[in-house]
Amino acid sequence: MNIPKIKFGKTIYCENEGQGVYVHSYSDVLPEDFESYLTELSGAGYEIFEEHSLSINSFVTFRKGSDAVFAAYYPGVCEMRIVTEPDSNFFDYKDIGGRRKTTMLITQIDLEDYGMSYCLRLPDGRFVIIDGGREWTPEADKLMNVMTEQNILEKPVIAAWIFTHPHCDHYRAFYPFHDKYINEVTIERFMYNFPEATKEDLECTAEPFPTDKEIRLLPKFQTLIDSLGIPVYRVHTGQVFDFADCRFEILSSPDDVFFAPIGGYNLISLVMKMTCDNQVILWNSDARLEEAKLADRWGEYLKCDIFQITHHGFQGGDIKVNHLANPKVCFLPVEEANAYQNIDYYFDTNLDLFYNLSVEEILVGSGGNITIELPYEPSPNARKLLLDRIERNRRSLGAKTWFFDGVTKDNCDFTFINTSGKPAVIYADLLFEAPHRAVKSLKIIALGGRTVKNLLNPGDADPNALFFNRQSLMLSGLPDVKEFAVRFMSDKPVVVTGPTNAVYSD
Repeated sequence: MNIPKIKFGKTIYCENEGQGVYVHSYSDVLPEDFESYLTELSGAGYEIFEEHSLSINSFVTFRKGSDAVFAAYYPGVCEMRIVTEPDSNFFDYKDIGGRRKTTMLITQIDLEDYGMSYCLRLPDGRFVIIDGGREWTPEADKLMNVMTEQNILEKPVIAAWIFTHPHCDHYRAFYPFHDKYINEVTIERFMYNFPEATKEDLECTAEPFPTDKEIRLLPKFQTLIDSLGIPVYRVHTGQVFDFADCRFEILSSPDDVFFAPIGGYNLISLVMKMTCDNQVILWNSDARLEEAKLADRWGEYLKCDIFQITHHGFQGGDIKVNHLANPKVCFLPVEEANAYQNIDYYFDTNLDLFYNLSVEEILVGSGGNITIELPYEPSPNARKLLLDRIERNRRSLGAKTWFFDGVTKDNCDFTFINTSGKPAVIYADLLFEAPHRAVKSLKIIALGGRTVKNLLNPGDADPNALFFNRQSLMLSGLPDVKEFAVRFMSDKPVVVTGPTNAVYSD
């Protein structure tokens, strides 16, 4: 598309998002620069279709025939985004919702494996689907069952099926759903912003697997969507979509992060702020919140009542975003074991949500579907139940302190079982009848799974790991005694077995 040349700021990137949609990103842009460029667009024959502000950020949509220009300005970071979309159907968007007939429901669907599937029943009885899960028939069945149980219309009507990003655990459930249920529902529109499997897309991808494999599968998806003849809206940052009494504001999209090399397609996840019944839900999908500059671009506008923890809690969180959002309730689409035992518990961003903020309830998977009605308030004792639940899960991994007695220098082999998903740092003290002869802080690293270590083997246990330790094995040596006790202290719960039975663990 022929748009005026940008003569100010610094180019961050200019990339083809797919289907001829280009995003032009600039830094060091002043407010007057942005205003002057809007004037240039008007002078070039582009007419303003709509303009609005979200927080302190400005968004203006221009139209020339069927071509669209989406202009965005973030004064907090002095960045401007210009997106050109030829033959855009954004101008045709109009939601014709009915009157309020029922309550607003949000269902987090308990999937076969971690993934993301949310079914939202709107106040007029239609549904909004966010993702859906993996390419497995049970995922499609669960989604259809929820709509069937909650439906109040002649048959389920999906006001919008939103796909947040092209990863297998999010969008591919549409395949079996299409094959089995497409004639049992009415889908009014699809909404997403996916790249194409072009040579250029593959070249700007940083990861050969699984991203490369994923992007090569996109033509199959696009062909299926095209065959249905249902309107598709390519979603851009700053757009606002209303469904009945429910508003979706797009806070982040590929517009903000689509530059080579793309380090995985979680990066281009949609972030959406939903408002309904005077409550705010922040849907983060799998976005990397810091790389999306969510805190810097949106600030206090991120405040919400309900917060979907990004990327199943695995990575991508941002403590600054946590504190700006400061929710009471979190959705965490992952099994409880991953949430509180294995991977998630050992990310600082998750611990911040668990312990440092006013979060009262975290709704995780593996216990069946969870449905809440808006407006939603946790029970009065929800915080205590949450902390008890976290502690029960944490203790189920083992203990952080272990004591063994009757150990000899000829039998110092110990087995460490670590299922936390992160390496455990363990220090061992050798204790003797004369307390002053103790050997302190032999360091052991227990990786995930089962690890066997000999405490007296320098290849297994560092005999002098600390900068200052006058009672290290290297300095003091091992006393000539027949038996001694060993105390292990781990930074993560582990299970330890040795030549004798443990006499104490905690």
